[in-house]
Amino acid sequence: MMERAAARVAAPSARAKEGPCSCIRHFFSCWPPRRLRRPAAQTPQAAAPAATPGIARTDLQQHDLSIAGREVVQTRVDFAPGAAAPRHKHPGEEIVYVLSGTIEYRIDGQPTAILKAGDTLFIPFGTAHSATNVGLESASELATYIVEKGQPLVIPVK
Repeated sequence: MMERAAARVAAPSARAKEGPCSCIRHFFSCWPPRRLRRPAAQTPQAAAPAATPGIARTDLQQHDLSIAGREVVQTRVDFAPGAAAPRHKHPGEEIVYVLSGTIEYRIDGQPTAILKAGDTLFIPFGTAHSATNVGLESASELATYIVEKGQPLVIPVK
């Protein structure tokens, strides 16, 4: 059964090549959008967050914007207690909304910010930053990226 499901993802329908569909009927044949289907070998930087222990990323949606060459990507990021996303940057702006828990953000050129559920944060284009769950329970954020199309979403920084 798992092999059949994998085959559907590996061979997307013709409709999926056009981009995501907003109707439930086509949800599984159209999702994830092409941008999110790229094999990890083609975008090694984008694979880095998924490999980070204690952090799970769930891509929720991706759409072209009315601004040429830009798109919006929305992702839920779940942090296990003590988990940290190492320093990285994005080819655009990131808007963070903390859904649960307590997350510490270290952003180059800004004081350390500790956010709790309901707090928001803006991370400017290309600014290196890291995030750590400093609470005793799991933490989650909703990350919305307004980025350049065709670029890796996450770029590791030393």
